Amino acid sequence: MAGKQKNTKKLKKRVTEKGKEAGKLEPPCQPPPPLFDRQRVKQLSTAIGIAAIKLGLSRDHAQKIHDRLFHPLRILTLLHHECEAVLHYDTRSAGRFLKKLIQLPVFRQNAEDILGELRRFASARHDCDKRLPRASLISFEAIAPLYQAAFIASGGDTKRMNEAFSQLARISHAEQTLERLNRTLTAGEQGAVNDQMAWGLAFARGPFCGDGLPATGPVIDPGGGSWEGSTESDPWGGGPEGDPWGGLPGGWEFPEIGGPCDEPAWPPAPDDDNLRLGCEGILIDAFNAEAPSLRLLGRRSAWADNIDSIELEGTCGGDWMIIQGQGFGDPQPDNIALIAHTSQGCRELEVEPDNWSTTEIRVQLPDNILSGPLGFYDKMATNAYNRWIGEMNTSAARILSAS
Repeated sequence: MAGKQKNTKKLKKRVTEKGKEAGKLEPPCQPPPPLFDRQRVKQLSTAIGIAAIKLGLSRDHAQKIHDRLFHPLRILTLLHHECEAVLHYDTRSAGRFLKKLIQLPVFRQNAEDILGELRRFASARHDCDKRLPRASLISFEAIAPLYQAAFIASGGDTKRMNEAFSQLARISHAEQTLERLNRTLTAGEQGAVNDQMAWGLAFARGPFCGDGLPATGPVIDPGGGSWEGSTESDPWGGGPEGDPWGGLPGGWEFPEIGGPCDEPAWPPAPDDDNLRLGCEGILIDAFNAEAPSLRLLGRRSAWADNIDSIELEGTCGGDWMIIQGQGFGDPQPDNIALIAHTSQGCRELEVEPDNWSTTEIRVQLPDNILSGPLGFYDKMATNAYNRWIGEMNTSAARILSAS
């Protein structure tokens, strides 16, 4: 077995070296790192539950606050699951990722204000690759792939890219309340978390106010405040076997919560604790500087809606196919080609000049013809699109490598 592993490593090394010699790019990214440490999240969830019991909150009130605190992290987790396929240019995953991101429940805080705040943090931070936030729940290395995926999925459409970046910035910004609680738990003890929760309740900020929560003061639990759990273990009573969240309230699917999860209870400050936000600002600016503009092509690159009928005089190579319709052009336009499905993919079919008129095309079937689509394509539009895709891939590769 050891010999087999050794040979595999040698083979991988040779393949990489050959790729470099041929001037080919290596895979543009690695799988995204884990978004968070599951055990750490469970400890934080437990600490929040204990604080709620100490403060005399009812279970219902406490769970609403808990779900709001974890709401941004759940959204980031769901997006992270889509990320790897997008980074490897899976077009179906790219569309799904972008749609899911843009159509998520909108965080109400103004995106321009948040992006401006990120840039202010970024102006003082130019060493993202050397320093990490203290006791950070989510690292920059885990957040960066989400921006990379949004860039790729937007396909160079700067409007869609900015919408996606704004959503990510909103979610990341909203997660700062949970981030601060995590740092408090790391640096201090349970008592410090209790005090921080009490402050949030007293001033009704961020996830601690509005929409289904009492306007003032905690709701005292008639049962005495102990719920089903205790302050000695998990107050939430654990969860079903295999729950990815380890028994956190709300389970895997993030709850449909309206209201103020869109601002931190404690506004972030441009210090070491918010280095991640500064790094996000730098990355957003890098993408905006590199993104190729979207090429608006004057017409469709491929079509078949002007074909009325197709007649086959045989099904073998050399047999004739007669295509009837309108608007084919007479003679055949220089930049328009007839294409069909072959064993080598979609390929042009050569048509003699005398066999092409505006309403009829007669063409001999090639030997490798297969059953499949038939139509026309615009060579100029296709070449322009291919050039733009090349620019997009080159730009993405540079940013992905740098980040």
